[in-house]
Amino acid sequence: TQALHPRVAQAVAYLESRTDREVGAGELAKAAFASYSHLSALFRERFGCGPLRYHQLMRMERAKKLLLNPYLSIAEVASQTGFEDANYFTRLFRQLCGLPPGRWRKSSKRAPRVVQAPL
Repeated sequence: TQALHPRVAQAVAYLESRTDREVGAGELAKAAFASYSHLSALFRERFGCGPLRYHQLMRMERAKKLLLNPYLSIAEVASQTGFEDANYFTRLFRQLCGLPPGRWRKSSKRAPRVVQAPL
């Protein structure tokens, strides 16, 4: 695999440490010591999406791990991944993962899946 640009590596590390909440474009640019437009171009070149979409995908991967715990409600999983509105979380999860969180949870019990980072 090719090495990450230093600003992208810094941004990715920042995003990985914040999968429990939303991150704004300005906040990320400041943390990575780069303009958001420059970061966005670097992310699109490396990952095929912008930094905020990349972070959203990271949060959904974390949500999948949390959904494997049957004692957490969908609302708790949404909250622990930084979504205040469980309905929005459910819609976004379905859009990005193909199934609503409840159905994904049930299907993952029958056929355990390897959860991978969106790299």
